[in-house]
Amino acid sequence: MIISREKQETMNKMPRSTALEITRLIPLELVEIFLHDTSKRQLKMQLPTGDKYYLQLCQGREGGFPL
Repeated sequence: MIISREKQETMNKMPRSTALEITRLIPLELVEIFLHDTSKRQLKMQLPTGDKYYLQLCQGREGGFPL
C-alpha cells in the first residue's frame, strides 16, 4: 500500500496542480480493511501502528459495483 500526500511547493505558480509525494510504503498483508458503512459507501482502514482511516468511496462514471 502506498500512502502519499500533496506536495507543498513554494515555487509552484499553479495552485490547482496536484503533485504528490510518497510518505509511506506498507505491505498489504499488514493492512486491515473493513466495510464501515455500506449505505454511505465508507471503508475503515487500520494500519499496523493502530492508526485508523475512514475512506469515502465515490461512484465512477461507469456506475461501478455496489458494496
